[in-house]
Amino acid sequence: MISGIAPFLMFSVEMKSESMFSRREVMEKRAPKYLHVLWQDDLKFFSNLIAMINDPLCGFDKDEHLFITPFVDVFEELKDRGNVEFFDEGSGNWALVHCISSNANRVDWVFFHGAVRKASVLLLRKSILKKIVWRTWGGELFFSRESKNILRSLLSAPLNSVLAERYKGFRAFGVANLVDVLEVERRLPGMQCFHMSYSTPDFDSLALASESLHPNSDEEDRPVEILVGHSGYEGDHHKTILRKLSRFKNENIRVNLVLSYGDSNYIEEVAELGDRLFGKKCRIIKDFMPKADYGRFLKSMDVAILDDMRSSALGNFSALVAMEKSLYINALGVYREAMEVEGLPYRLTDDIDNMSFSDFASPLVYETRGMLSRLAPKPMCCGVKRWHSMLRELDEEAEASL
Repeated sequence: MISGIAPFLMFSVEMKSESMFSRREVMEKRAPKYLHVLWQDDLKFFSNLIAMINDPLCGFDKDEHLFITPFVDVFEELKDRGNVEFFDEGSGNWALVHCISSNANRVDWVFFHGAVRKASVLLLRKSILKKIVWRTWGGELFFSRESKNILRSLLSAPLNSVLAERYKGFRAFGVANLVDVLEVERRLPGMQCFHMSYSTPDFDSLALASESLHPNSDEEDRPVEILVGHSGYEGDHHKTILRKLSRFKNENIRVNLVLSYGDSNYIEEVAELGDRLFGKKCRIIKDFMPKADYGRFLKSMDVAILDDMRSSALGNFSALVAMEKSLYINALGVYREAMEVEGLPYRLTDDIDNMSFSDFASPLVYETRGMLSRLAPKPMCCGVKRWHSMLRELDEEAEASL
């Protein structure tokens, strides 16, 4: 733990710091310029992000960046990076609001990463909003109108109206690729978007996997590999898709369910349904794979079905586009809009019910190389350049306001 950073977060004393410092010592330390709030219990993306910022070869000054998290397991895993701190959220949203409010005036910019606590956003002072850049992880921008909590469902519309006005006060949104840009534009027209990659060299393995676009064997007994969804959340509509596919259960297929994270109860329900409908023809994946292995796994798929209507699973989606796979997507989803913009081929999940198996399993023809589209994974060097470009623009803006 960097000793000069720990006292900067006055509220983090709940964690047993390795040492404490006097006010004079704190004042002598240079305060960070950028405060990164790590909102989710995640290690995969946050680890990549901090590795990129802290790598001297990427050209950033790590002492200008402070990362904070309310999750003990995230902190314990990342604390050796030096510029990661913990804060205790024992009082819930108010602790988060206090955390951001007490430090917003000491930094130039505040970056939100992941699915933010929307209630906390509603409680923030308006003067702080203009310093915030939210690197969204998909379509979790507003309260769901389909909440199982009746009161929450009824309140969603008025609360979302207030949230929209708050988001419009943010400096900008951070995005992964064109899909996120379209998602933000749908809900918040006119908001500026910065491309903020979490890439590291091993992430490039997904892009490298696309070098051989059609690697699958021509062996007659090889099953048609079908990917259904990317996580254990209801947004992928696994149950609906599995029932649609059940009409092909006597064909030579293998249904692949990636359920390595998500809602535990929902994961068990999906796994049980897959096993009941397809038996040994259903492969259930509950463990994370190394990125290179996962890249090879995606490369082995013949058909991929991603029915989420929102921006999500962009790592999967981008790699599958780069590999020019046969993609089935939701007719009303943002994926369809992105594929239309890029002029890339796709099929709709609604059409599966009326397709023969041969038509369903037939490959799509990409007249435009998927790897060259704005949806495909980009090398780490591109992500680093975009981060530098964004920080330069923000720094110039901060200096001009002095």
